[in-house]
Amino acid sequence: RVISETKANPGDPQNREIVQSVRLDGLTSTDPNFDGIENYIYEQDDQIAGTGTHRGYSVYLHKNGDKSFDKFEGTHRTITKDGGAWETPFEGRGQFIGGTGKFKDIQGIYTYTGKITPEGGIQYVQEGEVQY
Repeated sequence: RVISETKANPGDPQNREIVQSVRLDGLTSTDPNFDGIENYIYEQDDQIAGTGTHRGYSVYLHKNGDKSFDKFEGTHRTITKDGGAWETPFEGRGQFIGGTGKFKDIQGIYTYTGKITPEGGIQYVQEGEVQY
């Protein structure tokens, strides 16, 4: 769910859009320490007609009160279908950069893929190896 979102158009000939947003997602994971937790995503998009790059940071709120942090970057592109329907597939890479408590020394790299649709919201899969 989107907590906040700000859009700006710098006015260049390509009609570029810069989007800054904060979202809250729930996670499911095969790792019990990440299953059922909240993930706050702080993201900035640079796009033309819904296609471009994104990057940001995430804060994972673990059930025991600890936090873990990552940074990510990737690409996305909006596809308009017949009848005006659309979807935005995306992909990228991320890296865990620290945490608190049990996750103080967390490290690991992951990849992610997914898509955004008006009907289904955001759906994505994140895969990688994490050590903590």
